[in-house]
Amino acid sequence: MKRQSKYILAVYATFSIELLFNIVTMWFCEDILCWNQITTFDGLESKLKILAMVFIPVGVIKGLFDEILDKERNDLLILFCYLIVTLILCFFYGSIFTLVDVGSKILGLHNIISYALCITVLIFISMTIWGFLTKRKDYHHPILNNIFIGSFIISIFNMFWGWSWLNIIIDIIDLVVVSLFIYLDTIEIKQHSKELMQVNKKREFLNIIKDATDIYVEFMFIWLDLVDLMTEAVNDSN
Repeated sequence: MKRQSKYILAVYATFSIELLFNIVTMWFCEDILCWNQITTFDGLESKLKILAMVFIPVGVIKGLFDEILDKERNDLLILFCYLIVTLILCFFYGSIFTLVDVGSKILGLHNIISYALCITVLIFISMTIWGFLTKRKDYHHPILNNIFIGSFIISIFNMFWGWSWLNIIIDIIDLVVVSLFIYLDTIEIKQHSKELMQVNKKREFLNIIKDATDIYVEFMFIWLDLVDLMTEAVNDSN
């Protein structure tokens, strides 16, 4: 029981470190790279394109590593590569939130990120508590994965269509789906903590990084999704 508690604490400590790295990245982009001096959307667009070109392949690579990890491979090369991918993801989210913050200030929506963060924390805590209290053991979610992939594909097409109502619907669907991901990943964390006697230290460390990164990505996605949803709502009301 004590080792299980240590594993769970290690996962959420790693998650906190990743959030801290995100804050440091935002500071670096704003104060060192001077992104806070951008005053037009033209300046934001070029940087968003660069981030998209980096994030898409990194996201695919992370998905491949997740598949490899599920097959119980645990060599040092995979561990090193997964750490690099994790750092790139953290840097990406810090960078994208810097641009979102700058864009919201250009629109005059100065507190929207703070409001979205408060709601994200409430959702995250609620789903985490639900995950720890439930007796469910199965954490696989193929149907949710398909729904999420489908919404992602539709959102790409909607970039050309420009339908704000469709974007709001997609944001709401993604919000529900990713919130359920947190619930199911919490169950996975519990299951991993109960299987510690069956894995070596290297595999245990890799599971900690993977579990922490999964809930970190979901936390950041919900935060970003809420910012987009609030921005769409404000724009439609105006």
